[in-house]
Amino acid sequence: MTRLTILTWICYAADYWGFVIAGNFLPKFLADRGAAANESTYDTYRNYIIIAVVGVPGVILGAALIEIPRFGRKWAMVFSSASMGASLFLYATITTPAASVGFNAMEYFFQSTFNAVFYGWTPEAFPAAVRGSACGLASFWGRLSSIITPLIAACIEGSTGVLYLAGGGVFLCTLTALFLPDTRDREIF
Repeated sequence: MTRLTILTWICYAADYWGFVIAGNFLPKFLADRGAAANESTYDTYRNYIIIAVVGVPGVILGAALIEIPRFGRKWAMVFSSASMGASLFLYATITTPAASVGFNAMEYFFQSTFNAVFYGWTPEAFPAAVRGSACGLASFWGRLSSIITPLIAACIEGSTGVLYLAGGGVFLCTLTALFLPDTRDREIF
């Protein structure tokens, strides 16, 4: 139970770490590269819609992946968080507004896939007597991470380093997910 709890807390903290930094600092990264300089209000909101809409099939993919035999929740989390981390690292290479929308959408797609599985996995992983507290405390560590990591990211010179910090957090999430148990068709405790 101790191992499961600590790994879950780390995974939540790392997930929020990557998510919050990416969400808060990607506009700064774009501004540093000049990609958003001539964008109209129409283009800005169109891009937000494009990026947000890809989250829907991301959630559907998460729901489908957990039903694949021998893949299950654990490997769905590992695959989607590794893909999310890779997309953040690749985002550092963008030079055009179209590439920005594409990589941002890719990151959000895999983020939605991961969170769809992870938020469903958490209550399954803990016994009923502590399930509510376990989910609440895991969320607390994620929220605390989402307060601290932007403060750390603000101290980093250059927006590319910030993207690597976000991607590093997500890869920590991937590493942690490798050691989490799969909850498919069995009780852990």
